[in-house]
Amino acid sequence: MKSIDITNKRFGSLVAIRFVEKRGSSRIWLCKCDCGAEKTFFKSNLLNGKSRSCGCMIKERIGEANSTHGLSDTPEYHTWCALRKRCQNPNDPAYHHYGGRGISVHPSWADFTTFLNDMGQRPSPKHTLERLDNDGDYAPGNCKWETRKAQANNRRSSRLIAFNGETRTLSEWADFTGIKPRTIYQRLYNGWPIDQALTVPAISSGKNNAPII
Repeated sequence: MKSIDITNKRFGSLVAIRFVEKRGSSRIWLCKCDCGAEKTFFKSNLLNGKSRSCGCMIKERIGEANSTHGLSDTPEYHTWCALRKRCQNPNDPAYHHYGGRGISVHPSWADFTTFLNDMGQRPSPKHTLERLDNDGDYAPGNCKWETRKAQANNRRSSRLIAFNGETRTLSEWADFTGIKPRTIYQRLYNGWPIDQALTVPAISSGKNNAPII
């Protein structure tokens, strides 16, 4: 299916300038904000309304709010504080599951406004922040708002994959094929057929080609 051209289309304060690259099944577009800043966004986030500005709208809200930025009572702010604590504070009870095993927070997410602009508002009280790759960092492209039920169904540690008459966990298939667990997980998440997800060699750049169907 041919991708829809969104060149010069407006999304809130953003105007799409040009297509930049494809990451898995996602397309990245460069946009110009009404404030003059240029920034890349996932096309899907532009179309579904999650990305409406370069972040200046949020910063403007903060400038008009009180000294604590007026967003400290939001669930998004509480989520942001919690993920930073468990990754950066050795005294946090969950630190050994996160920062203690190398999970970090993307530098740009040191700023709450950037985190909120990248992730958007939590869709519902049932949603929490999930990392697509359980061994990956809290970073743009590796996180999404997801319900706890869906998170439980997606846990790599409990996910069994049947292929060629054998059933193994994702990690076991990674050991068997030599393909990194993160690569297999992202391929399956992006809709790859199981046979291709487990057999197509990963290219040296770490980016996966689209499945050949």
